[in-house]
Amino acid sequence: LVYFVAFPIKYDELNVDKVNGNIEAVQLKVNFMESTYPLVMSTFILLVGAWMNELMRRKQFLQRVIMVDQQDEIIEQKIKNTELQKALLENILPSSIVSKLGEQDFAMKSWDQLRKLSQ
Repeated sequence: LVYFVAFPIKYDELNVDKVNGNIEAVQLKVNFMESTYPLVMSTFILLVGAWMNELMRRKQFLQRVIMVDQQDEIIEQKIKNTELQKALLENILPSSIVSKLGEQDFAMKSWDQLRKLSQ
């Protein structure tokens, strides 16, 4: 910031003596341009990098939101599936057996286990 404020002041001071063909003003201008170009380019590169980083973080956030939504939908479908399974079994088996199966999460490892429930 100081560099950008000090340059015009010093340049005006050096340009006062235009009659003598002051080479210091020309050197100051050239030095200013040579040192400003890398500063401007590096600032531009940093801004583009920050913008790309922001885009990447926004995409990651949206992906997390979508994943949470999909997980909620999967849980809802599993609940519906369990309810449908229970309703189907209640139509086929006695309700006492279905309640015992519900306690075991409707997981049967063998037919013998099912036979023991019916006794």
